[in-house]
Formats: sequence, structure tokens, C-alpha cells
Amino acid sequence: MSGSSSRRKRKEQIRRRQIWFTIVVIFLLAFLIWYLVDYLPARDGSSDSLAQESSVSQSQTAELSETDSVPEILPQESSGEESIEENSVEDESIAEESSAEESVPSEESSQEKQVDEILGIEYVVVDPDARDWNLILANKTHRLAENLEMETKQIFSEEVDARIYDSLVQMLEDGERDSDRRFLVCSGYRSVDFQQELFDNKIAEIRAEHPEYTYEEAYIEASTIVAIPGASEHNTGLTVDICAMDFQMLIEEYEETDEAQWLKENCYKYGFILRYPKGKEDITQIIYEPWHFRYVGVEAATEIMMQGITLEEYLGEVD
Repeated sequence: MSGSSSRRKRKEQIRRRQIWFTIVVIFLLAFLIWYLVDYLPARDGSSDSLAQESSVSQSQTAELSETDSVPEILPQESSGEESIEENSVEDESIAEESSAEESVPSEESSQEKQVDEILGIEYVVVDPDARDWNLILANKTHRLAENLEMETKQIFSEEVDARIYDSLVQMLEDGERDSDRRFLVCSGYRSVDFQQELFDNKIAEIRAEHPEYTYEEAYIEASTIVAIPGASEHNTGLTVDICAMDFQMLIEEYEETDEAQWLKENCYKYGFILRYPKGKEDITQIIYEPWHFRYVGVEAATEIMMQGITLEEYLGEVD
């Protein structure tokens, strides 16, 4: 009995193993069929999608490159009438842009011209060769049309007409000799273009301080402080602003320094004059500047300083 029962158990175990094996084989076959039927086509489909995307990208690239080349192709493919219309539109656009760019400086120059007309100022354009080079006049009624051609020399960090260099150096050296005076040339030659920048800046500064001012009012006030471009003594190369090493502010109090007093008393000996003296503002149209010296030559300087007159009076150019 025991032997038959053990054989029966063994057969039953073998049958169970066969059943499990069969189940496993069926599962594997089912997985294999699913893989062959579903997964591979899906994968092929994704490859096709990538290929489609690649082709779309290539077509877009092709379209973009064609778009970039449109401006070159259109004139060849379009009719003559269309080309004329397009070119005229482009020309009008360019003309409008050009006029917009040029409007700002032209408006500024026209404003300045209008101010001169309002003030009743008539001025002549100075011919540098019309009189001796050292007596050239630059003021509101006598203006330089453009930058003068000259050879310059440097003194301190400034430039001056080379023809006045030796006299200027000699004056400053003599002024410092055996004294505590120490001079500094703080301004020399300026181009007409640079003078325009200074003048425009002064107008803007005045209008910022006085918003109620019109352009004309700011222009008039600025012209009493900064010379009108082309009307500045500094545009001639014959003028220097001289201050003291220990007093470098261009203000009226500078007149109290030893340097300013020595220059006022001795400048004529070297051909220089105090160009804008106190009490002569109605003639020079410029405020008193105790630092501003102009070279006119020893003969003219001696007469001007000894008589207490201005360069305008010396030249007979007073209205």
C-alpha cells in the first residue's frame, strides 16, 4: 500500500510540474506573439514619425532659405510697374527717414537764426586775411564761419596758436619769478564745433534751472556767459584763460588773487590785453572775466590797456 501511494504522489508531482511548464510556455508564447504583433509596428511607426519630423524640418529650412532670398528674387519675377511702385515707396521711406534725422540740427540752427533776427543782431563772417592776424575780431557781430587753420603749440594741457606761444611763456615765467605766484593756463584754443557743444550745454543748463524760459530767453542769457559758436575768442587760438594754481575757479573773485592783479598790470608788455574788462559789458556783450587774456601784439595791447578801452573800440567796431 505504501509503495503504491508513493508512486501515485510522484506521478501527481510530475503532472503538476508538466502543468506549470505548460502554463509558462503558453505565457512566453503569448508574450512573443504580442511583441511581434504590437510592439514592432509601434516602433516602426515612431521611426516613421521621426522621419516625418525630419522631413518637415528640412522643408521648413528650405522655406526659410527661400524667404531669405525673396528680396533678391522678387525684382526679377515682378513686372516693371510693380518694381517702379516698390522702388518709389522705398525711396519715399528713405527720404522720410533722412529728413527725420536731419530735422534736429536744422531746427537748432534755425532757432539760433531766429533768435538773432529777434534781437536784431546782424553779423558779418570774418575773413581772417582781411586784417593783421593778431587783430582778428570774434564777437556777436563778427563770426568765424569755420575752424581756422593754424599751427598750434601745447602749454600745460591746452593748445594755442604757435605765434603767441613764446610771448605767453615769457609772460608767465616773468610773473612767477621771485614771487609766490603760480599760473595755470586752464583753457586755450577751441574749435567752432566744440564751442557749439559748450553753448548748447549752457542753454540746456539755463532751461533746466528756469523751466519758464523760452529757447530765445535761454539763448540770450547763455550768450552773455558762453560765446556764440564762431564768435568766441577761443576759436581764434589767440586767447587763454589763466588762473592760479591755488585758485582754479573761473569766477569774479579770481580778480583778488596776486596772479590776476599782476597779469592785469603787466600783460600789455607781452602783447596781451584783458579782453572783457569790468564796466565794458555793453560793448563786449560778455560778462567781466578777470581770467581771459587775448594776444593782439605789444603795440595794440599798450594802447588798449593804457586807454582803458576794448578791442572793439580800438578797431572802431562799436555800434
